Amino acid sequence: MSHARSREEKSGLKALVAFVLAAFLSVKYEVVPEEYIDGVAKALKRVPTYTAWTRKYARKMAKTYVDPKMLKQIDKFVKMYSLEVKIGLCVLYFVGWWFLSAFVFGTARTNKNKPNSPTNNNKKEKKKRAKGPIEVNVALVTGASGNVGSKILSQMRKKYPDYIVYGTSRSGSVDFKAGNALQSMFDMMSPNSKNVASTSLVNVPLCCSNINEVPPLLRMDVTDDDSVNAVRDAIVARHGKGSLRILVNNAGISAASLAMNTPVDMAKKVLETNYFGVLRVVAAFYPEAIPKHQNATIVNVGSIAGRIGIPYQSAYSSSKAAVEVYTDALRIESKCDGIRACLIEPGDLQPGMECEHAPEIETDEVAKRAVNIMRSDEKNGSNPMKVAYAVCKAARPWRTPGARILVGPDAWLVQFCTSYLWKSVQEIFLAAHYRIPPRHNSLWRFIV
Repeated sequence: MSHARSREEKSGLKALVAFVLAAFLSVKYEVVPEEYIDGVAKALKRVPTYTAWTRKYARKMAKTYVDPKMLKQIDKFVKMYSLEVKIGLCVLYFVGWWFLSAFVFGTARTNKNKPNSPTNNNKKEKKKRAKGPIEVNVALVTGASGNVGSKILSQMRKKYPDYIVYGTSRSGSVDFKAGNALQSMFDMMSPNSKNVASTSLVNVPLCCSNINEVPPLLRMDVTDDDSVNAVRDAIVARHGKGSLRILVNNAGISAASLAMNTPVDMAKKVLETNYFGVLRVVAAFYPEAIPKHQNATIVNVGSIAGRIGIPYQSAYSSSKAAVEVYTDALRIESKCDGIRACLIEPGDLQPGMECEHAPEIETDEVAKRAVNIMRSDEKNGSNPMKVAYAVCKAARPWRTPGARILVGPDAWLVQFCTSYLWKSVQEIFLAAHYRIPPRHNSLWRFIV
C-alpha cells in the first residue's frame, strides 16, 4: 500500500512539473511539446486524487505537529465561518495569479511601454477608423505665446502625439480673416466641411503640407468675435465637425490699480480678455467643433486670486473670480452633453506676469511697495511647467478631471485660509503680507 502511494506521489509530482513547464513555455516561447501536453492531461485527470491526498496529508501533519485541542478549535472555526474561509481562499487565489502574471511573466512591464495617448490603446476605435472616414482629434490652446501658454502647448504635443494641437495668440503666425485668399492654397475655408473631412487633408494640420509638420501659432484675438469665428471655421472645415476634443482657455492679462480709483477702460480690458474671452471662445466652439458624449474637455486656466481680493489687483481678481463661477456653471450644464469642464487654479508662477500699472500706482508708496512684493513672490513662485502638467492630466479623455485643480503651495494655503478662517482673519494676513497700513508693522508679516 505504501509503495503504491509512493508511486502515485512520484507520478503526480512529475505531472505537476510538466504542467508548470508547459504553462511557462506557452507564455514565454509559445512552444509546447507533445510530452508536456500529455503530462498536463494526466495532471488534470488526477486533480480529484491530488485534492483528497492533500487533505489527508494535511490532517496527518496537523495531528503530528498541532495540539488536538487546537485542531478542534480550527475545525469549529472552519465550520462556523465556512463561507468566509472560501471567500478568503478565492481572494488569495486571484491575488496569487495576479502576482504571477504581473511580476513573473512580465505582463505589467509590457503595459508600462504603452503610449500615453488613448487613441493607440482603443482597438475598437482603430477598427472603426479603418472602415469609415478618417477621424482626427484636435486640441486648441489659447494664449500660447506667453510664459505659461507655451509650456502648455509643448507639453500637450508631447503627451498627446496623436492629437493635432494648435496654439493661438493675439499676434500669431497665420491670420484667418483672409479666408478667401487662403482657400486656394490650403483648402480650409470650403463651405462643405463634410466633403473636406472625408478626404486625406483631414489629418493634415492647417498651414502644413504633410502630417508630420508642426502647425504654427494661429492668430486669434479672444476679444474679437470675427477672429474667434475665423479660427473655428478653419478647424471645422479642415478636420470636420466634432473634432475639437480638448479646449484650453489660457489667454489672460493682468493690471494693477487702486480699487477706489480703477480706470474703467483698464477694468474693461482685463475683463474682456480674462472673462469675456473665455465666454466668447466657448460659445463659438461648443455647438459644432466640440463633440458631444465623447469625453471632450474644456480646461479654463484661472488663478487663486479668484478666491480672495488681492490688494491693488481688484480688476484681475474680479475677472478670475468670474471665470471660477462660470466654470462651475458650465460644468453642471455641459454634463448632459458628455462634456467635462474644469478649472486650474495656480498660485504665483515664475518669472511673473506682465502687468499694466495705473498712474496712481507709481505715486502711491504703499501701493508701489505692495506691487513690488507681488513681483518678488512671483519670482520665487512655482514652476509654470506644473500648470502644464495639471492641464495635460485634466484633459485625459479616459478619466473625469477634478472640478478645481490647485497648483503650488501658496494655492493650497489660500484654499485652507478661505475654507477654515474668518474673512477678517484672511484680510489681516493679506494686509500684513503686502505691508498695508494699519497692518504694515504687524508680526504676522513674518509668518505669511
